[in-house]
Formats: sequence, C-alpha cells, structure tokens
Amino acid sequence: MACWHRWVRGVGAVLLPLAIWELVSRTVLNAVLIPPPTVVSLAAWEMLQSGELFVHIMVSLRRIFVGFALGSTVGIAIGVLAAWNRLVWDLVRPLVAVCSAVPPVALIPLAMTWFGIDETARLFLITYLAAVLMLPNAMSGVRNIAPIRIRAARSLGARSKQIYLSVMLPDAFPFILTGLRVTLGFCFMVVVAAEMIGANSGVGYVIMQSRHYAMTTKMFVGILLLGLMGIAFDALFRRLLATSLPRFAVEKRTS
Repeated sequence: MACWHRWVRGVGAVLLPLAIWELVSRTVLNAVLIPPPTVVSLAAWEMLQSGELFVHIMVSLRRIFVGFALGSTVGIAIGVLAAWNRLVWDLVRPLVAVCSAVPPVALIPLAMTWFGIDETARLFLITYLAAVLMLPNAMSGVRNIAPIRIRAARSLGARSKQIYLSVMLPDAFPFILTGLRVTLGFCFMVVVAAEMIGANSGVGYVIMQSRHYAMTTKMFVGILLLGLMGIAFDALFRRLLATSLPRFAVEKRTS
C-alpha cells in the first residue's frame, strides 16, 4: 500500500505542474513565448517521427559520456594521488582553488582559441567540468579514512601498495560514487554550453538554434529533453548501483 501511495504521489507531482502550466499558458500567459505542454509534446513527437530528435539525443549523449569518462578518470587519479602524497597536494591545491571558481562557460573563448570549433573544444569543456568536480570527491574519500585502519593494516605487515588497494580505495569508494553521480548530472547541464561552440547537432544546438529563429516550442523541447535525460540516467545510475554494488546503495543504507 505504501508503495502504491508513493507511486500516486510521484505521478501527481508530474501531472499537477503540467496541468497548471497548460491552463496558465492558454489563459494568462503569451502562448507564443510560453507554449503549453500539449503543443511542446506535439512538436517533440514530430521531431521524433522525422528522426531529428533521435540524432540530437545520440550526439549529445556521446559528448556527455566521453567527456564524463575522461574527466572523471583524470579527477579521480589526481585526487587520490594528492590525498596520498603531500607534495602532490601542495602542487595541486592552488590549481584546484582556481579551477573551482572558473565555470566552463568562461572557458568557451579559450577552448575556441585552442581547438577551434570542432569536437575537441566541446569535449574539453565537459572533461574540464568532470575533472574539477571529481577531484575533491576523490580526495575527501581518501582523507576520510580512519587512521586506525591504516595503522592496523601496517601492524599486520601490509605494504603501502596493499594498504592503498585494500584499505584506502574501498573506503573512498562511496565518496567516489557520490561524486560520479553528481558529476554526471552537471555534465548534462554543461553540454548546452559545449554545443554553443560551432555545433550543428545536439540538444544544446536545438536550444540555441531555436533562439535565433524565435522557435520557443522547439526551445522548450530541448530544455525539457535535457531534464528528462538527466533524470533517466540518474535513475539508471542508482539502479545499477543497487543491483551490482548493493553495499554502496545510499537509498538502501538510509531507508
């Protein structure tokens, strides 16, 4: 019964805002500037039937996941190394502080200067964001390990490599997984900025191109599509975590 009530509340949380949007758009607001959801869904269906929407989705997902994989790998590697080695941390700390304050949008002119307007520039922005977000998460995971666990491993004769692989990384894993989930969500946000760099396809391209031609309906299609994609892949991430690594499933640990 509780599960049924939760499902009803979830459906209501989606349908009620849509119903209010539909009503307000048709009665109070300018339907040209803020089209009702029925008009937006019809436009999305037409784009889906023509195959246009599918192409844009696939292009954006490829950019997101390639940049996410590259940036996360770099961020985790540097973060773990900086937490393990004081010299590396002293060298990396000023750079981390600077990069954390510089949003990817600010790097668009620099990316265009370095890489032009091809695919490398777009991947650079997504990779940059993923690395900057993952680095502190990996560091926090390693630094959060109780010193007594490391001392206990050493007292049992474990070497530095064994401590690193058998004690530090497993304890840091929940932090890394949380960082990956948050970083993936932000990658869906920054793909719009990345596709401002001379792209001719992608969901961000649809949004920006619609602005030039005042096609607000297609603009809403792109915006809502990004949100739905983010929700879907976040749910998929949690589902995979719950089935393949139930030990680290936050929902199960906190329920």
